[in-house]
Amino acid sequence: MRSDPKVVQMEQWLETRRQRGFITGGPTSEDGSQALDPDAELTRSPAVVGLLQQLVEGQRRQDERIDTWALELRVVQDTIGLSKELDMVKEVQTRNGITS
Repeated sequence: MRSDPKVVQMEQWLETRRQRGFITGGPTSEDGSQALDPDAELTRSPAVVGLLQQLVEGQRRQDERIDTWALELRVVQDTIGLSKELDMVKEVQTRNGITS
């Protein structure tokens, strides 16, 4: 059947009609309108812009706290002091009948 030029032409016409230019960015229906870009709509909204600014500022504060924590972090290895503290905790637990 495809050897007949009329069939090939009809097939091409049907395929073009089916796609209606959608592949190249055209409308999907005859009376269709272009959809609005949701990102463009959101960036024009003052509420969304304000919320995004708050989120960015909060992230900056959190980054500063993390940087400060990393700079001030100290590791103290005092096994004798730790042993004494643990002995005191065990003694308090024993006196008060606390079991682990």
